[in-house]
Amino acid sequence: MACACETGDVNRLTRQLPNGSIRNGKGTKPVIIRQGDVLLRRVGDVDAVPAKARKVKRDDAGRVVLALGESTGHAHALLDREVDLYEVGTTADAVERFLRVNTKAATLVHDEHTALTIPQGVYAVTIQREYAPEISRMVMD
Repeated sequence: MACACETGDVNRLTRQLPNGSIRNGKGTKPVIIRQGDVLLRRVGDVDAVPAKARKVKRDDAGRVVLALGESTGHAHALLDREVDLYEVGTTADAVERFLRVNTKAATLVHDEHTALTIPQGVYAVTIQREYAPEISRMVMD
């Protein structure tokens, strides 16, 4: 299973712990996956979605879109049917997002990046922000 994880090759994974960490012989580290300006941090098993979270609708193509490039139109997206995106919060800057992968693995795709395999679990979704003295804003592809 290919994955851009902080711990390296997931094929060497020897044990996944309930808190979302993995043990691979080099110690225990959290599962962190990054594709461009999208960062996924595993927070637990498939039941770890916060109770207050609301499910986000898929786009017209049936994709779960984590981030959409305004200049290119390319999306960081998952097509798998067993994947859901949830939000907690009401304002754009205060919304927390969680990706739930209900199947053994799902694939995160983007036109300009290598496709990544996301193992089963719940992930906190963070979109990289850039600093400008006048405002903090999302990075644009």
